[in-house]
Amino acid sequence: MHKQVSSVLSAGGSPGKLASFTSIVAGQGANIRAIGGAESEGHGAVAMLVEDIDEQELVDVLNQNDFPSTVLFAAEAVLDDQSGALATACDLLAALDIQSILVADTHLGKGLVSFGFASQQEADDARALLGGLAVPEHTLTAAWAAHEAWDRANADSPPDPFNP
Repeated sequence: MHKQVSSVLSAGGSPGKLASFTSIVAGQGANIRAIGGAESEGHGAVAMLVEDIDEQELVDVLNQNDFPSTVLFAAEAVLDDQSGALATACDLLAALDIQSILVADTHLGKGLVSFGFASQQEADDARALLGGLAVPEHTLTAAWAAHEAWDRANADSPPDPFNP
C-alpha cells in the first residue's frame, strides 16, 4: 500500500515555506514521485507520494519543523486521459471522504491518479468501489519502473515540447 504525506505549508503567508519544506524532505532522503498543492487567502497545503523513506518518519520530522503533517493511505486508479474520466472515478468514490488527490503520471493516453484517505479501510473501500480502474496493492513501484524503462528504451520517440 502506498501512502501519501499531507502537510500544511502556510497559514497566513508563504514566502520561503516551500523552499524550507522541500529542503526537509530532501534532507530525509525522500524521492518525491508526485506533489500537488495550492494556497488560498494565505492558507495552503501539499500532498505528495514519496519513495525511499518511511512516511511516518518523514511526518514526524516535518511536524517537528512546524509543518503539520499526516500520513494518508492511498488508493490508485488508472484513468483514460479524456474529459470526464476523473469525474467518473470521483462519482464512484462519492460516499468516501477523499483527503487528497494527485495525478501521479500520464502515459500513452492513461493517467495514474492517487486518492488519499485517513485510514487503510477507506483506501481498501476505495479500491473496491473503483473496481477495474483500481491499481492492485503493491504494484505501483513496479509500474513506475516499467514506465521509466519504456522511456529509456524509447528516448527518441516523445515529442519535444519546445520544438513541436
